[in-house]
Amino acid sequence: MNNYTLNTKHYSLNKGAVSVIIAVSILSIMFTIGVGVSTLIIQQFRASSQMGDSVIAFYAAEAGAERCLYQFFCVQDVAPTADCIAEVGAGLDQGCAVSGQITEVLNPSLGISYTAQYNGVDTITSFGEYRSTSRALQLDF
Repeated sequence: MNNYTLNTKHYSLNKGAVSVIIAVSILSIMFTIGVGVSTLIIQQFRASSQMGDSVIAFYAAEAGAERCLYQFFCVQDVAPTADCIAEVGAGLDQGCAVSGQITEVLNPSLGISYTAQYNGVDTITSFGEYRSTSRALQLDF
C-alpha cells in the first residue's frame, strides 16, 4: 500500500493565487462595464445638450426660407408695395426675387445666421447655423 502525503502548504498557496486571479478578473470585467456605461451616458448628455442648438439652427433656416419666399412673392405681385420694393430693391431682382441667394447674420454675438437660395424655378433651400450646429430646410412649390 502506498501512502501519499498531501503537501498542505503548497495547496493553500495555490488556492490563494487562484482566488487573487478570480478577483482580478471579476474587477476588470466590472471596470470594463463601468467604462462602457459611463461612455454611453456622456455621449447621450452631449447629444441632449446640442438638441437646443438644433432647434435654434432650424428656426434660423426657417427664417431664411420665409424671407426668400417673401421676396419671391414680391416679384409675383402685380403692383409691388413700397415694403416689397424696399426689401427686394428697386429693380425687383435682388436676393431670392428672381433667382439668387441671401445671407444674413441674425445675432452676431451668438453666431445665428442663415443662407437661403432660390433656384429660379420651384425650390428654395435654406441653411441655418447656430454654434457648431447647422440645419437645412427645402421648400418645393
